[in-house]
Amino acid sequence: MSRPPVPARAVTIEIRPATQEDSERLALVHVRSWQAGYRGLLPDAFLDSMSVTGRADRWRARLAEGGSTVTVALLDGALVGFATVGPSRDADLPAADWLELQSCYLLPGAWGSGVATELARRALPADRRLFLWVLAGNLRAQGFYRKLGFAPDGTGKPIAIGAVTVPEVRWRCDRPKVRDR
Repeated sequence: MSRPPVPARAVTIEIRPATQEDSERLALVHVRSWQAGYRGLLPDAFLDSMSVTGRADRWRARLAEGGSTVTVALLDGALVGFATVGPSRDADLPAADWLELQSCYLLPGAWGSGVATELARRALPADRRLFLWVLAGNLRAQGFYRKLGFAPDGTGKPIAIGAVTVPEVRWRCDRPKVRDR
């Protein structure tokens, strides 16, 4: 005898600006997402040594100083991701004309849930040109950015992370592909 289908559980996604009270959870998302997403791209010893406590202190300082907009994503009330958008830090892309997606991270358990798309929809201005830097080997992130309308612009640079230097590539987007707000 077959069982009746189990009804899908409703999932609540909330997107809002980050607050100082989010610092610990931002740090946890930051560390866990790096440990999962950059495994194989950065040394295991570096990833395993990342400190949520130390990262929380940096988040508290960053939120206090302002300058960038930090947007958080909550899934059923738990903070599972964030995106940071700020003025361009690249000399060849003037801040008057370009915004930079400085970070976009989700806890691994939220990957594929639709949260990242909703976060991007709310965090990325639809009427501004944007760019970002992504590790050359981070194919998962590149696939996500491609869906948003970003593409590599041919610019690359080495970046020192921990004790290694890895290649980053810059991606640009004239207008992100986000649904109407």
